[in-house]
Amino acid sequence: MDGLRVIHVPCGPFANTSELVAFKAIDQEIRRRSGDGTAYVLTNLTHPNLRGLADEIDIVVIGPGGAIVVEVKHWDVAALRKSDLSDPAAELIVAKSKRIAGSLRSADSRMGYVAPAFLLTREAGSVKKNGQLPRHPMGVVAHGLKDVVDLVVEAASPGPMDPARLANALAVRYNLSDAGRLKRLARFDELRLLTDDQDRFQRIFAARDPRTGDRVLLHTYDLSAAPFGEAATLTDHRARREFDVVQRFQKSPHLPSIVDTWQAVPNYAGEMYFFSVEDSSATPISALRDDPGWTSAQRRDFASRALAALEDFLKADGGPLLHRALDGDSIRVRADNTPLFAGWRWARLSPAQTLSAQHLDNQAGNFAAPEIVTGGLAAATPQSDIYSLCAVLAELFDGADDEDVRTVLRLGCDPDSARRPSIVELRALLDDSAVAPSTNAEALEPVDAVSPSRWDEGHLFQWKKATYRVVSVLGQGSVARTFKLEQVDATGEPIGTFVGKAVLNPEFGPTSLAAYQRMRTFSLHPGLSNILECASEWSAGELMALLRWSQGSPLDAWRGDLDFIAQETGRDSAEQLLLEWFEKLCDALVALHGQGWVHGDVSLSNILVDEFHVMLIDFDLSGQIGHRPLSSGTLIYASPERRDGAEVQPRDDVYSLAASLFHAITDRPPAFAESGSGLDWTGEEREAFPVLIPILDRATGPIDMRFADAGAALSALRSVSSGLRVAVRASTVPQVVQSVLRPNVVPRVRDILSSYPGSRFGNAETRGLDTEFAFDTYVQTELDTTLPNEIKTGDVSLVILCGNAGDGKTAFLQRLVQTLGGEPPQSSERVWSGRLADRKAMINLDGAASWKGRSADDLLDDLFAPFLDQAPKDGSIHLVAVNDGRLMEWIEQVEMRQGELPLTRALTAALAQEAQDVAPHIRLVELNNRSLVGGLDLERRSISTHFVDELIRLLVGGEQAAQIWAPCRTCSAQSRCSMKRSADMMGASADPDVLAEGARLRERLTEALQTVHQRNEIHITARELKAAISYVLFGLYDCEDLHRNAELDPHDPADHAFNPESEGRQGELLRELARLDPALEGHARVDRYLVGKGAPDAAHGARRFRDAVGRPLPLRDARRRAYLSWSSDQVEAVGGDNHALTLRDGRRASEFRTFPLVSEDERLRIKLRLCRGLSRLEALPDLAYRNPERVPIRVIPRTPTETAFWIEKLASRFSLAAERFKSVAGLETLHRFLVLRYEPDHGESEELIVPLELYSLLMDLEDGVQILDAFSDDVFANLGVFTSRLAQEDERRLNAWNPVESDIVREIGVVDVRGRQTITLSNGAA
Repeated sequence: MDGLRVIHVPCGPFANTSELVAFKAIDQEIRRRSGDGTAYVLTNLTHPNLRGLADEIDIVVIGPGGAIVVEVKHWDVAALRKSDLSDPAAELIVAKSKRIAGSLRSADSRMGYVAPAFLLTREAGSVKKNGQLPRHPMGVVAHGLKDVVDLVVEAASPGPMDPARLANALAVRYNLSDAGRLKRLARFDELRLLTDDQDRFQRIFAARDPRTGDRVLLHTYDLSAAPFGEAATLTDHRARREFDVVQRFQKSPHLPSIVDTWQAVPNYAGEMYFFSVEDSSATPISALRDDPGWTSAQRRDFASRALAALEDFLKADGGPLLHRALDGDSIRVRADNTPLFAGWRWARLSPAQTLSAQHLDNQAGNFAAPEIVTGGLAAATPQSDIYSLCAVLAELFDGADDEDVRTVLRLGCDPDSARRPSIVELRALLDDSAVAPSTNAEALEPVDAVSPSRWDEGHLFQWKKATYRVVSVLGQGSVARTFKLEQVDATGEPIGTFVGKAVLNPEFGPTSLAAYQRMRTFSLHPGLSNILECASEWSAGELMALLRWSQGSPLDAWRGDLDFIAQETGRDSAEQLLLEWFEKLCDALVALHGQGWVHGDVSLSNILVDEFHVMLIDFDLSGQIGHRPLSSGTLIYASPERRDGAEVQPRDDVYSLAASLFHAITDRPPAFAESGSGLDWTGEEREAFPVLIPILDRATGPIDMRFADAGAALSALRSVSSGLRVAVRASTVPQVVQSVLRPNVVPRVRDILSSYPGSRFGNAETRGLDTEFAFDTYVQTELDTTLPNEIKTGDVSLVILCGNAGDGKTAFLQRLVQTLGGEPPQSSERVWSGRLADRKAMINLDGAASWKGRSADDLLDDLFAPFLDQAPKDGSIHLVAVNDGRLMEWIEQVEMRQGELPLTRALTAALAQEAQDVAPHIRLVELNNRSLVGGLDLERRSISTHFVDELIRLLVGGEQAAQIWAPCRTCSAQSRCSMKRSADMMGASADPDVLAEGARLRERLTEALQTVHQRNEIHITARELKAAISYVLFGLYDCEDLHRNAELDPHDPADHAFNPESEGRQGELLRELARLDPALEGHARVDRYLVGKGAPDAAHGARRFRDAVGRPLPLRDARRRAYLSWSSDQVEAVGGDNHALTLRDGRRASEFRTFPLVSEDERLRIKLRLCRGLSRLEALPDLAYRNPERVPIRVIPRTPTETAFWIEKLASRFSLAAERFKSVAGLETLHRFLVLRYEPDHGESEELIVPLELYSLLMDLEDGVQILDAFSDDVFANLGVFTSRLAQEDERRLNAWNPVESDIVREIGVVDVRGRQTITLSNGAA
């Protein structure tokens, strides 16, 4: 009877020679067994292991009697006793066998136990002991090569199983035609073999590290491929040779940097080892040799540097390091024109012998020295490397002007190694050349000017005022290069990771830049690579765009292995995963198609995968629907129309997406079924993807049947997901519609900007209520209600509004006219007459201005004439806006002409706030005393911020805000528009989180405005308040500015509020806000947090601030933003107390502000603290403060002395109160200072005006803070006057203390003894 038939199903390449040996042994053993059945041997199936690394199931044997899962190990039996080696392997093979068992039972429920087994290939004989095979504690039986008969006996025995059906259940998803290509090893993917495929012992792969996205050279060593009988120590030594070389010289800048040190390949401990180095993108000489841009001066410089680098290798401690294979590819030119030596595979550290004789074949290249050509690598000497280097370098100099350097280098290429000069001699000859680099008329090109085509790892360059370092080259071609970049700070420390795009081809450059600039707005979609910044204009010598760094691998790296990702992400099937991806990618395309744009090159390389997250990258061919790109994109995924050069349409993106997913699922290039019924799916694939395949078939079908755009495809998918069949026509399913983004304009923006005098849009909105916008944004106060009511009832007939320019006098009167039923006059119409509330009325909008040829005095005479003696009988109403000084001038002039009159007497009393002498029909409103930024409400024990809150609300539109700012929702500039953000925060949005953020900003900004008010350096007028809020919240630029200039930096309210260098800053209020800049304070814990890396602390969520591209902001900018956006709880959580983040010198502002609202006991405590601070203005001994009921005040004698003198005042004689105002109904006030008053035994009281700054100083003194030169500033000048006057009362009674008697205080007095003034000195003690 013939032996069993064996069918080999290779699902992947053999990872090492050991697996090939094992397969051959199993294959031969099964064939020797008698029977007429068939056994299937599946090798190298993908398996997601317990540690999340790509791994394989080495061998699965399926026969009539069952199945067994084999883990091949190049071990001997002793390895089983090493738990650190065998335990992880046993754990893994058990997991693999369980997975295989589950898959097989789903195909045939009769499948029994599937045993895991080790096959130890280092054991040429049997591993049985006493007739028993060794067993690992986890139940895994180990076999040697002579024990294979025991390994396959059960599976190869007769039984009921159908091996073909079971094998097909496991292998259905594999592209068996591509099984010989190793796709992944350990964590690395995108493997590309660089060495001879027949060399199994050492293989070098170009690979990608998915953790970082960096390209590496992966050096792998398969110990099982060593020659039979070779000593293990020699095998290990040969394997480590190149690593030892690279590691030893790792400090050299001329060697690639090690990424992974020597280590076992995961799950191949004791069998396979690897190390990796960066895959330098430095340009090989062979590629740069013919580049005219590499000048003669640079070539000479490079030649000298390369000889110096080789000299370092040949003069190494412990003997010379021989490369032995230098050529035009292994010698690289870095961006800074320094050399990099690669290709150390055949290196030798002399005098060590690192290759056995049978490995010393002639590996000579085109530049090998004659002795190597004839004698092989073993004949290499240091002179051999000199020969090769000089031969390579000599080819760089082929011009007549370079004959001198070429002649020198040819000396190093002498066939006789004994006659070759040393490197020292060669360098000396080069330096002596007639046209040496140092004297060459050609200047070396600055490093920054090097084209991106030559940038390599470590290269530093400047772009948009920031410094970047190239980490690696992610992709490159003739058109463009893509880089992984780190932004670095001034110390070279990385502060952010990005993707940089440089387009080198001038044919593509301008169009690519235009596409990226336009795509920047759309790219905020999570399914699109986020474009952060773009160049203003294209240049082949700099970056074109900066994008956010995204973790992941191109989908191309996972072709045919989607089950692996599905299992890793917990999906029930690969189809579930693909349906989610298709939906997300279609949603991303909808964001483009809805704006009239297409991607233009959807492909496996341009789909980035990070577990279940997918996104589209690379917008080089993006453009408007209907454009003709310069390239058809990736041809195997392009629609027929794209390949023919037709105008690109949205359906072409969907076609490319479907073709790409076909390739990802099948690992076969897209092809169509011969029947014409769609893509060329196998029957098994149609069973595995029943929902997705009809959609992909339609997307790639005849043009009239395809989805018109991604919205149609997405609608079809969601219809299927909801239980509906995929519609035959796109029109039969509801469409997913993306709002089209356009360069919209909000007219309100220009109105708001016009409120700021520094705006380039004019200042029409800075006076009166002459426009609809001015009326809409007028803030009504209680005064706007009480005064009209008093006029209507006839109680008031003469109204005088006093105040400074900008206080809102004109606006108030215009509004008053409207309230009383009249038509408000324009502000330019100085005098108005008519009827109000059915009474004759006259209004003068500016009592200081002449009008129509009449002087201001004449106009005031007319207005006041009916009121000189009493209220007019006819009930006339007269109103005037005039400042205090102008009104006093008029009073003086009238009294000079007519003497004191009842009206002038009443107005004088009103200005002096003597209400009892003012006639009831006269109402003088002093707007100078009004506080617009906060009003004390003693009844509610609070400070009202009605005016600021209402002004901001009305600026953004009040109740109509959402409608006014609606164009922003479909505006192409919305992602970079700070005006939209401010409007949303201040009421245009319905998002509670956005509104809460706005409330915090408004609260902090109002506190800053109140602090300005209470510093009492300026008077905040309504005009300047409105202007400042416009500037802080909305900046200087309008909508059209943003659309014209895509690179216009959005402003931040924190900068415009506090940064004295913010653009276009002007006005007293903004100047005062800059003096309060939170950036001028400092707090160690807060500052450390703000400059820290990473996401916000989850415990409190306080933001760390980054710029548009994710870079940390400078600390000053971050402090300003934190002040406006952090909540009080966040400030305390980060800083440890609620004063950790304040305005400059603002720790006392809150208690100063709320002084009138606190309890009597608290006010008493504050008074005592201020008194103690006052006593510490000049240093006194501690004994001076022994009595808490007294306040010591130092007296400075005219003659300097060590003795300290002071008087003592009773604390009870001091009182403290806030600034008092005349009570005017409807006028909000907020104190600007406190008054510290002292009542002496006799004479008048003394008062000290205490503004906020002085308040803070005295409190700091009481806390023990040392203040120097307290009297040097004019703000504190009245302190000296106040303390001097206090001392005068008690100048006949002093306390004295001298350091000689440090524990004694003496009392000095002056008494009258028999009519004579006598000084007395007490004997008082401490």
